[in-house]
Amino acid sequence: MKNKAQVWIGVVLTLLILGACQSASLEKKDVWVADVRSAMEQNTPFSMKDDVMGIEYIPLETTDSCLISNLTYLIMDDDFIFVQNGKTDQVFKFTRQGKFVCQIGRVGNGPGEYAPWTIENISLDVNKKEVF
Repeated sequence: MKNKAQVWIGVVLTLLILGACQSASLEKKDVWVADVRSAMEQNTPFSMKDDVMGIEYIPLETTDSCLISNLTYLIMDDDFIFVQNGKTDQVFKFTRQGKFVCQIGRVGNGPGEYAPWTIENISLDVNKKEVF
């Protein structure tokens, strides 16, 4: 009898804990995303003058070490630009002036390498200066 009471108390507590868990909804209130591709495909006028404070063009250095054929992701912080080449899954680091700094990680099957086609996204922790 005592075991059944303990089981029921455990079940009730588990249900209460699971019921209290909610995933936080992420709202992008401060980030405006322009759907340029669909505007180009539909051949419709596209104006950003009310939404954009400025545009800065930064030509990225091109060397044999950092050839980008299909830019998949681009992330910037105050000091660096990080880009992912979608064809090769390579992630490159550039200065804010566009000078190539290094490749982050390496595609391969050995220790310290990541398998090709496994990067779905890149993220930046600006406080720790780490790329994920």
